Amino acid sequence: MNHLTGEQIAAHLLGEEDATEHLGGCTECRNKLDATSNALLDALPTDPVAPLALEPAARFWPFVARLEILWDLSNAGVKDVLAKAAHPDSWLDFFGGCKVFHLKGGPKTAGADVGLMEIPAGGVFPRHSHQGPESVLILQGGYADSATGKTVCAGETDLQPGRADHELKALPNGPCVYAVVGHGIDFVVD
Repeated sequence: MNHLTGEQIAAHLLGEEDATEHLGGCTECRNKLDATSNALLDALPTDPVAPLALEPAARFWPFVARLEILWDLSNAGVKDVLAKAAHPDSWLDFFGGCKVFHLKGGPKTAGADVGLMEIPAGGVFPRHSHQGPESVLILQGGYADSATGKTVCAGETDLQPGRADHELKALPNGPCVYAVVGHGIDFVVD
């Protein structure tokens, strides 16, 4: 198998080339892509409010390549989703001030709930269990998981097994925005 060059990875991140198919089947190139994407993230300001100063559709562009894999969409498809999500009226109100943005992922996400979630600063996504596995990529801010005590921040992923019972508390320094592919949740009521 031929691997992507650094130039091809950069072109993919910039949307000049579409290497989604290759990246979906090549762990080595996906790791190079993640390293490049993380280097870009490290160059961004650490102030949690700073991404809000960017053009809304572009503030999550450092994550485009990783979102392509998570959502099984092309580079252009992810950027289109981010452009639509930049409009506040495209989000739906959820529990406790949380908001959700639904989207249709690619074929590999068939049957899954795919989208973006926002938990307000210091807010809580209510206690719930998962009907199946869930993959999360934090785009902004972070949260603490009540079940594990783990804190997950921007640029990090969180994988939840099916039937995990927990709640998520956003960190107090800004809203937590994350991309998600899951297979349904059940809210837990004591």
